[in-house]
Amino acid sequence: MSGLLSRLKGFFSDLKVNWKQSTKEGEYLGYKEILSFSAAGGGMNGISYLLSLTNLYSSIILIGSIYQISAKLLYYMTSLITFISFVKTPLVSMLMDNTKAKHGKFKSFLIWLSIPSIIFICFIPYVPLSWINITVFYILGERVSQAALFIFLLHVLISFTYPVSLVAYNGLGQTITPNTVERAKVFSFQPIILGLWGSIIGIIFPILATITKQSSSTGQENLLSYRVFFPIFGIISFLLILLVYHNVQERLIVEKDYKPKVKFWHGLKSLGTNKYLWLVNIGSALTSIKIATNIVQWINIYSLKSDYATSITTLLMGNVLIPGMVLTGFLVKKFGKRNLMLASGFTQTVLYIPMILFPSRPYLLLIIIIIQNFALGFATCFVIMPADALDYQQLKTGERLEGFYGNFNQLMVGITILIAGLIVPLILAVSGMPDGADVLKINSIRYAVFSNINIFSMIVTFLATLPYLFWDLSEKKHHEIILQLEKIAKEKNNSPQI
Repeated sequence: MSGLLSRLKGFFSDLKVNWKQSTKEGEYLGYKEILSFSAAGGGMNGISYLLSLTNLYSSIILIGSIYQISAKLLYYMTSLITFISFVKTPLVSMLMDNTKAKHGKFKSFLIWLSIPSIIFICFIPYVPLSWINITVFYILGERVSQAALFIFLLHVLISFTYPVSLVAYNGLGQTITPNTVERAKVFSFQPIILGLWGSIIGIIFPILATITKQSSSTGQENLLSYRVFFPIFGIISFLLILLVYHNVQERLIVEKDYKPKVKFWHGLKSLGTNKYLWLVNIGSALTSIKIATNIVQWINIYSLKSDYATSITTLLMGNVLIPGMVLTGFLVKKFGKRNLMLASGFTQTVLYIPMILFPSRPYLLLIIIIIQNFALGFATCFVIMPADALDYQQLKTGERLEGFYGNFNQLMVGITILIAGLIVPLILAVSGMPDGADVLKINSIRYAVFSNINIFSMIVTFLATLPYLFWDLSEKKHHEIILQLEKIAKEKNNSPQI
């Protein structure tokens, strides 16, 4: 008992001493800053979860079932939004990487663009259901209802706000400390807090939706559920994001008179010659396809037919990520980021085999998906690796290109999802689901969809893991890069501006 009290006393003493700033040599972050950054990530995750319930995928109940938008039309919509991103990305990249504000270049983008993102997302369920029956025009043989058109326009607006605020948050994380080991510690703790609010929404929304389900089978199939609870979740998400304003600092090892001035083509060329950024880009872009092939909602709604099943699976899938995240800092020291990514990716790939063989067993499918999430927890390194690659880029060119990288990555993800968006509707059509998701109530069609989608997901997961075989920017090599950057900064002004 005395030993436990001694450890608790030591913990609170360490918390007090290191609350505002770390007293450990070579480290910068106090607990207050780590918690504020993590909680703001929770706010971003809250927005992301709301977006996941309104996204332009046929697997989304609100879009595919309630508003009855076909898989083909959804593909046309995402295609147009991706093309719009081609115009937006270079402008935003230049603006972000050429910004030098009092509070850093990322906070303004993060805070001010999260507001319209929340408003646009929350407005989607308020599109009148009666507009489904009003035909506006046809595009390549697909009927476009007035409801589908307005939802598309709202997603166009979201594409100008949310991705940029997400890039800003990630950029803040990449510059919060120049110490890669400390960065690993931050990102092994941050996802726990970051995922908490999104998990809470995922757990309580289906339960609250039972109050408003009316005549539908589940509350998630009723529009009123989204109209009542989305604004509440959105406001809380924004309040969490506000915590970064005074509590989180950007730290770049640059000379005092450093002024960002990056032209678009120069920034793009610089990124193009950095193999490490390409490896992470390809890996993360391919991984993003799995969002469009997520069958969890379909299992809960059409196999188990339960709102409570959605809450329970959300709770389990969120919590099983935690062990891997907590251990990431320790495992990075022992095995390295590359080996963790490979182990996680190949494990997830193998687990698809029983999902393909047994599509008629919903509980087995959910258990395997939960185990996949457990393995995914050890892949937290994918958020650390770009920061290491950008430090390498700074040593080569003397420039910081977080904005260019973040927006270019978003564009790569968009293009990849665009390609996947062409394949997934074909898979669904071949499986017996050419239009809305209501046909998944038929067992034979549901089993065929589950099996074929999982075959595609297994291939994508395997391909997304392969780039990390070529990652050779070790922790030791990165430490040497930081030492060189510090030396360069000191030579220019006697002390680095951190």
